[in-house]
Amino acid sequence: MNTAIYICICYVMAVRKEKEWQKYIIKKIKKKKEGVIEMNEIIKNFIGKECLIYTFRAQISGVIESLENNWISIKTGNSSEIINIDYISRIREYPKNKKGKKKSFIID
Repeated sequence: MNTAIYICICYVMAVRKEKEWQKYIIKKIKKKKEGVIEMNEIIKNFIGKECLIYTFRAQISGVIESLENNWISIKTGNSSEIINIDYISRIREYPKNKKGKKKSFIID
């Protein structure tokens, strides 16, 4: 066969593969945007409550003060922290015992 035919076939395959890749990226971006909106709505339920926030590398305990543009502000003791919600893997309200006091020992 002629080398021009091989080049044309390779070019067509490369263009096709790139279109598939673009579709994949667009789907991924749309899915991420939907997830961010849901996460923002869920976090709004925890504003003003003392929570345990699990990120990929740390666990933070504090009161969630506000939520703005994928960032949450947390009051921890006498300091304040700001965390990007893309790095949060889990949020839960601080566990309390039957009397309404904070548990001193938490098992995850």
